[in-house]
Amino acid sequence: MTLAEFKTIIASTGISCGYYQFPEGEVPALPFLVWFETETNNFGADNKVHKEVHEIAVEFYAKTRDLTNEGSIETVFANNGIFWNKEITYLDDEKCFETIYTLEV
Repeated sequence: MTLAEFKTIIASTGISCGYYQFPEGEVPALPFLVWFETETNNFGADNKVHKEVHEIAVEFYAKTRDLTNEGSIETVFANNGIFWNKEITYLDDEKCFETIYTLEV
């Protein structure tokens, strides 16, 4: 899967999203998400990349724990055959929850 294809998939959640960050002054109201490639884990042989594997982080931010939107995100992943893990934390400074999904595409 290409990053462009993943962008289309993550946009299908219907949640405001941006790549890595939103431009200054254009951050939407909560909830929103950002996603970005953290590294690659390509498959290769004979000094060639045979399959690109992108490691992606999806950070979902919400005022309260938002199980409805988390469920929507997870359903989109499941419908597109994407295996994921998540970590949830509360950001005291921002007064919101951050759910971080890690996955490979």
